[in-house]
Amino acid sequence: MWNVHCSRAIEEGVSPKTTRALMYGQRPTDMAEDEALAYDFIDELHRTHSIRDETYERALAEFGEQGIIDLIGVNAYYSLLAMAANVARLPAARTGRLPYATTANLPAFPW
Repeated sequence: MWNVHCSRAIEEGVSPKTTRALMYGQRPTDMAEDEALAYDFIDELHRTHSIRDETYERALAEFGEQGIIDLIGVNAYYSLLAMAANVARLPAARTGRLPYATTANLPAFPW
């Protein structure tokens, strides 16, 4: 999933610097304010399995209730797909469009 989506993100204008930070489990430094809020929301959700009131209020003001549901839903969906792919031992897709995003050099996520 990483190879396909990373390549697509770059095609759509996400900077390679941002994708590299994500690849190494680091918080990107060049995000717009709404991107940073979405990142923080999802990071908090994955780390704590919940959202603090302050984080929720910031996200509600920026994205509205539907936006919050969309953030949760897309992350739940891709978490489900990743779990299923990992259990099924699916091989990584190789797009050939992004030289540093290959199975050989995609590091284990630093949980």
